[in-house]
Amino acid sequence: MIETIRKFRGLLVLGLALVIVGLVLGLKEDLFRGGIGGQSVYRIEGRTYTDREYNRLGTNGLELAKGLGMYLYVMNLSETDNFFSTQDEQATENFFVNRMLLRDTARELGVAADDARITERIKEMPVFAIQQTEQERKAGKPREFSEETYRNIIDRGIGRLGLTEADLRELVADYLCYEKISGIIGAGLEENRSALAADIALDRQQISSVMVKLDIAKHRDAIQPTDEQLKAFWDEKIAPFLEPLPKNADGSDDDSAIGASEKEVRSTYTTEPTRKFTYLVVTPEAAVAPEEPVDDAPATEGQSDEEKKRIAEEKAKAADERQRKLEEDKRSKQREADAKVDDFATRLEERKGEGFEALAAEFCWTVATTDLFKQAAPPKELLDLKLRATSSTDSKVADELFKLKPTADPLSKITQPIAIGENQWFVARLDGEEPSRPKTFDESKEQVREQYIREKAIEALEKEAEELKARLQAAIDGGKSFDEATSEAGINRTHSVLGYNRSHNRNEEVDRLNKEITELSEQINNMQSPLEQQALAEAKTKLEEKEKQLKNAEEARDMAPVTLFENTRNVTPGKLAEIVYEPEDSPTAAHLIQVMKREVVKTQGDDNFISTTVSQSGQQNARIALKEWLASQREAADVVPLFRR
Repeated sequence: MIETIRKFRGLLVLGLALVIVGLVLGLKEDLFRGGIGGQSVYRIEGRTYTDREYNRLGTNGLELAKGLGMYLYVMNLSETDNFFSTQDEQATENFFVNRMLLRDTARELGVAADDARITERIKEMPVFAIQQTEQERKAGKPREFSEETYRNIIDRGIGRLGLTEADLRELVADYLCYEKISGIIGAGLEENRSALAADIALDRQQISSVMVKLDIAKHRDAIQPTDEQLKAFWDEKIAPFLEPLPKNADGSDDDSAIGASEKEVRSTYTTEPTRKFTYLVVTPEAAVAPEEPVDDAPATEGQSDEEKKRIAEEKAKAADERQRKLEEDKRSKQREADAKVDDFATRLEERKGEGFEALAAEFCWTVATTDLFKQAAPPKELLDLKLRATSSTDSKVADELFKLKPTADPLSKITQPIAIGENQWFVARLDGEEPSRPKTFDESKEQVREQYIREKAIEALEKEAEELKARLQAAIDGGKSFDEATSEAGINRTHSVLGYNRSHNRNEEVDRLNKEITELSEQINNMQSPLEQQALAEAKTKLEEKEKQLKNAEEARDMAPVTLFENTRNVTPGKLAEIVYEPEDSPTAAHLIQVMKREVVKTQGDDNFISTTVSQSGQQNARIALKEWLASQREAADVVPLFRR
């Protein structure tokens, strides 16, 4: 073995030298990265970036981009929808990584920005423009580039970030490449102008409709279920949902496999847990105020002002001293009570919770016992006890009592001392409880009756509405008016709502008319001169018209559904809209509506509005596309954080 080593000694020496050289070179690279170059923090697509690069291109680059007003660039690369929420480290990391990925993509696509275009874009930035007057802004005067402002920002502004003019131009170059790539990704994503114009026209139209409202009340009144019907309803729709559920590890019910409707049934037809307690309230002894000395000072007649002032100051000083002693006595009594409560809790723990009443008697404290009560309905003596730390809220002692989780350990049934009120303590022991359980049919009969009537009444309302709609549509198709069709169906009350639009607010209309009627009434009351008789007659006529309008507006508010515009927005005039049930989840009314007229309201500037909307929608779609593209690029790229900052 030794001979073999001697034979190849030259090769071994050469190999060892190569290893040492490799270690030295690696150490030099680490020293360069960690010392001169900085700590390696990210590797993106095989390239390692140091913390200095991260700070220059990420942290400080983000601040510079914000300062230059590159709002969409900042939000898209930071992956945030709020320009002002880009302060956290995650936003900075997103900005840096996405900026580097965009650079890689720009190189792959051959996208670049030359010096002339960079300079041109810089001169277009508002931050470098000469300040305009209000008149110049209103006149639409183009902004002019200010070389002085630019130099001031370069020399005095970005220097605080450790950046130079070269860094600014580098950022603008990246921004121009981002714009080109974003344009490529978002190409063709603008909304169809014709479709958008049609949709805007639909939103701006005014509609006139006539309608009838069916109320559920008559159906409710007609339903008088027997006990047998209620029991059958219980067995079919309620009892199956009250079966015991599997348990979680902590002993609670595992309701993950049941739906929202079943959870609602279980909640409705389950009793609330009740508990009873033995408790005590500890109040410190009342502090005793020092007696105020008898004022036997002689009359102040003949005393100098200085003497009077001295006597007054002595009295004030004595009063302050008495108050100080009173406060000190309060604190002393509070400390005594606190110590006793602490001693009580310690001794109770030593006794494993046994002898609660006997130990309280040793401290001369009175205990009381409650009956079983629900958390939401504590007995009167506990109702007003508030936790000291949250005395300004609605937190109650009862809430703490129901947080107890009793086990086989007797101490688990006893609360820790609870600070209540201004200076009191509360300690309680759980004596018994009745956990929540499914209600029986007899316990639930009134709830079952209400649910039965509600469901059957809704079924009857829906059936009536569907049948009436079919009859009305057939009559209208036969050439009859809505009023004639409803009259034939035995319905005499219909109502019209004329010229409403998306922004029409019936409550606001009623309030406005009420205000106008009040003002007119006051004017009429103030008209007494014979010369005002003509004006009085005109005012009364106007008042009558306003009162009529008010009645119609109130009827419209009460008769028409809240979603009237949405439900008639696309309905062909002469046709019936879909039946509108309100409220949707448990309807009490059904609305049958015929659209009489739909008129598009055109306004000046519609073309500009449509153009702006098309542009904004295109920008939004492009931004969404870019966001998805960046996410896919980041997911596909080899992005490795080397050092969590």
